[in-house]
Amino acid sequence: MLESLTWMAPQENITEFIDGYIAHWPRVQGWPGQYYGLSWDPPAMAHATTPQELAENLAADAEFRTLQLGTWLNRPDVELITAAVEAITPPPYRQDIELLIQGIQLAAQLQRRDGWKSVAFATVSTALVGLLMMSSKN
Repeated sequence: MLESLTWMAPQENITEFIDGYIAHWPRVQGWPGQYYGLSWDPPAMAHATTPQELAENLAADAEFRTLQLGTWLNRPDVELITAAVEAITPPPYRQDIELLIQGIQLAAQLQRRDGWKSVAFATVSTALVGLLMMSSKN
């Protein structure tokens, strides 16, 4: 039972999700401008969004939530998230890798916070039902 509550997706699943999620983001393609910062390089997503905005979008994504990177019983695994992001091929720009790592960590923390809220709500609800049942017997 406890194992099912602490399950977290393996790195391959996380990498696959992220790769699909950022499919439209610019990536390192190996052409000369990419390495020398010439003016025709497409801008990195890190210039258009913040880690917090990314985290909110991820936290609202149903597929992201199934990865269970942050549940009420487990904290986000920074090393796992970093490895999953860095395994994307071709990789996004370096600043986008950093954006993804920060955004995913924040989204996992949001997911964990929501899990704790659910646990607290369930505990309070159970206690209230118990009190109501006890008072109705008197």
